[in-house]
Amino acid sequence: MQDEDGVIIKNFSVWNVFVENIKKKCYNNPKERDKYKYILMLDEDRESLNNFYPSDNVVSIYKGEIMRLNSDADFVWDLTKKEDDEKLFNTRLVLAEKKGLESGLKRGIEQNKLDVIKNMLKPNMSITDIAKVVELSEEEVEELIITNKLKSGK
Repeated sequence: MQDEDGVIIKNFSVWNVFVENIKKKCYNNPKERDKYKYILMLDEDRESLNNFYPSDNVVSIYKGEIMRLNSDADFVWDLTKKEDDEKLFNTRLVLAEKKGLESGLKRGIEQNKLDVIKNMLKPNMSITDIAKVVELSEEEVEELIITNKLKSGK
């Protein structure tokens, strides 16, 4: 189970990595390729993996495991380009909805503060008291009153 931030276990994180972007970054840059070789090896086919950094001990240890996983039908999904595009679209949609929800929630909180300020101005409450209730500075409350053309009950 994971929470809304994607946390599965404390001190453990899952990263989404776009290997194609890393490949572009490393294309003609051996230093970058050495830096990202452990990620790059995950996207190599069997033949390329056999020749991939043959003298690197870490690569050698994990080559067999990567080959095993890449041969496991339960682990590998054979997606068509269309299916892959749909999954990518759906992922972007979920991320956009989450961002939109967060943005909407922020706007709702701001609107609620404006409504509270407006209602508190009606009985001529002081800016100091209003600021305490909405947890803003007096200057911020005055700015909101001016910006949003809120009127007091005076």
